[in-house]
Amino acid sequence: MPTPLLVEVRVEELPAHVVGLALDHLRKTVVDGLAELGLAPEGALALGTPRRLALFVERVGEGQADREEVRRGPSVKAGVKPGATGPDRFTPAALGFARSAGVAPDALIEKDAYLHARVLVKGRSARDLLPELLAKALRTIPFPKTMRWRGKEFAFSRPVRGLVAVLGSDVVPWQWAGLEAGRRVTGHPYLARGPDGAPGGFDLARADRAAYVEGLRKLSVVVDPVERRRLLAERIERLAPGASAGAVAGKLLDEVAQMVEWPNALEGRFDAAFLELPPEVIVAVLKNHQRCFPVTGAAGRLESRFLSAIDRRDGSAALIREGNERVVRARLSDASFFLKDDAKKPLRDRVEALKGVTYLEGLGTLFDRTRRLEVLAARFAGRLFGEEVVQSVKRAAVLAKADLVTDMVREIPELQGVIGRDYAIRFDREPVEVARAIEEHYQPRGSGDPLPESAAGTALALAERFDHLAGGFLKGFIPTGSKDPFGVRRAALGALRILEERRLQLPVRESVEAALQGYRGVKETPAGLVDQVLEFLRERLNAALRDEGKRHDLVEAALASSWVDVPDLLARLEALEVLAGRPGWERLVIAVERTHNITKGVGETGEVREELLQDAEEKDLYAALREAAPRIAGLFGAGKYVEGGEAYATKLGDPLHRFFEKVFVNVDDAALRANRMALLRRANRLFSSAVADLSRVVRPKS
Repeated sequence: MPTPLLVEVRVEELPAHVVGLALDHLRKTVVDGLAELGLAPEGALALGTPRRLALFVERVGEGQADREEVRRGPSVKAGVKPGATGPDRFTPAALGFARSAGVAPDALIEKDAYLHARVLVKGRSARDLLPELLAKALRTIPFPKTMRWRGKEFAFSRPVRGLVAVLGSDVVPWQWAGLEAGRRVTGHPYLARGPDGAPGGFDLARADRAAYVEGLRKLSVVVDPVERRRLLAERIERLAPGASAGAVAGKLLDEVAQMVEWPNALEGRFDAAFLELPPEVIVAVLKNHQRCFPVTGAAGRLESRFLSAIDRRDGSAALIREGNERVVRARLSDASFFLKDDAKKPLRDRVEALKGVTYLEGLGTLFDRTRRLEVLAARFAGRLFGEEVVQSVKRAAVLAKADLVTDMVREIPELQGVIGRDYAIRFDREPVEVARAIEEHYQPRGSGDPLPESAAGTALALAERFDHLAGGFLKGFIPTGSKDPFGVRRAALGALRILEERRLQLPVRESVEAALQGYRGVKETPAGLVDQVLEFLRERLNAALRDEGKRHDLVEAALASSWVDVPDLLARLEALEVLAGRPGWERLVIAVERTHNITKGVGETGEVREELLQDAEEKDLYAALREAAPRIAGLFGAGKYVEGGEAYATKLGDPLHRFFEKVFVNVDDAALRANRMALLRRANRLFSSAVADLSRVVRPKS
């Protein structure tokens, strides 16, 4: 009979960012391990808080089934005496093998020149298998950092203080980290103490999810992360009705929900005079430094209050509130001082200080970088948006890095760009489009971050990323695997995402070459580096399009034609998706694929010579090409890829298929063979060079 399993590992407080990671790993590793062992797990659910990692599996098989195993022993030559019969024919090697396998010598089987034994292997019980599996699951959690205690034997994110492992109604005989598993579950260390001061708890009679969850609830622990997050959101929203409490549905709530066992919240306040600070400074102090929720009123303006998640009941709120307000007040006071001190020197007077800040060893200073960005961004702006944007983007490029030497950004680095935008308006009186570009040139900072909206910001953001990409490759900082210490992959993905989502026709090869030219006199471009950068970008674009759900074979087909004009690539890919859903798709694929397969590996064939055409089918194909190619090429040139693809299939599909059926290409006559190759290559290139290499498309099996 399948049996439920409940496991809990009680630890000292885990960092919030590792709780979810540890729970996901525990669930996956244990469930996969049970399945591999033949124990057929069903209904797994990970539960946990910063002080406990738990897993409930609704059904676990009682044990493995018995199985027959064939074991190979010594060779027949070594195990059987030549010419001997009967029980005495076996050598000591064969007898020893039989004894180790637990079978009689006469039961040995001769096969493929070796002796074999059929052995019945008894399946092990789940009770016996679980200790090793649970230890492995915990030992392999990929914590960013671990610590050791009790000597050097055990490593974990935090010290382990208790183990619970119940299978059905039995305790699993499991020892790990110097502890022995039992059935005792303890509650909140501060809110669930008994009259004697000892932690409250209960014995889990059997592996029952409801009993475990409700038992802990009575001991002031909400062990379900989803429920805990919901309760915390409700509490925060009750404290700020009609106001926005700093993205209650966002990442901050996810994080703080993993910092508490008993979800509660309180309100704190700060002096309204601090609202003179840039709003982003207040938000950064509250969210990033104190993990508090800023409150925005109905008019969209910040209020002089904040909300904090707490792991206590309301009776402790006053003391916690006082401490939180004291820390927030100190942080905001520092920020006010930085603002006043930064006001003494506008951004334009800070640019010179960038000469003392190294961008990257061997690639100059941040001052040098602003000069490169000025040239590159102006080039991009002129090409994409016209000369009216060039002056704004050049001014923004000069000031783009100046906020890095302000006190505010030194204290709160994540506000780079944001402070630049604020100070450009507040102290430098720069136009809004210049200030906005200073902030936007850092966007997107990550995969979910918004793109720059303004023309100047977009051009400067592209320059920022192409320059960074070029510098990274010149230094040899090419990402491998998941490692990207210089942010080269992030720069590449950001540039491609801007080009893709904004549909900007910026030639990628030209952009890479221009970025590398900016380093002339500092570091020369090695031969072949441009192609290396382009291949890297191509791979990133391929992966990005697949992640968006595009068919991998259509992506490969479109990329094989060309890709350095990203909007054009997207238009061709979208056309392929349309054509793939229409009746003539398979005939189109076959036509382009066969012309590719027949002509691949063949050298230059020259032009088709009409006087060498012999068979009616090749003459028909040549005539069809001569008539239809100009219109098809015109449609492709105008970006009408669906219409062009349909015209190709309609006008050339039948002539190509008749050619394949009737005409033999690889004839002995070299001139005739080359002419037929030239004809097929012309038919292939008409589609493949302009749209996609359909030889890469996976056709459904008929």
